[in-house]
Amino acid sequence: MVKEHHLHQRGDYEWVMSLLNIKSLESRRNAFDLCTLHALVNCNLISSDLLAKLVFLIPNMNSRNTRSCRMFRTAPVSTNLSINHPIRRMMEAANKLAAHNQFLIFNSEYSKFKFIISNLT
Repeated sequence: MVKEHHLHQRGDYEWVMSLLNIKSLESRRNAFDLCTLHALVNCNLISSDLLAKLVFLIPNMNSRNTRSCRMFRTAPVSTNLSINHPIRRMMEAANKLAAHNQFLIFNSEYSKFKFIISNLT
């Protein structure tokens, strides 16, 4: 049996991902954040403290911006620590995917939601 030898540079993350058939850490983190958010808003994860930290965006009826697909309001931040806060990451990930027609965070089955998210991220 002949082994194939692949030449790769040290630290070549994409080569290792393709070899092990895994997604990037960023896409796995986004998928996990969205699944956690789904569980939180659909009462599969019961935590009133976490739910209270979510800021839902309620559009103003007098606003001319009727095409906004954002679901959550995220405040501007000034530090990297604040940008990478898990709740903020969840809300930002949901806002980025809200434009997709298949992105239904409310009243959808978890298994169907997880399948959709795995195909989008």
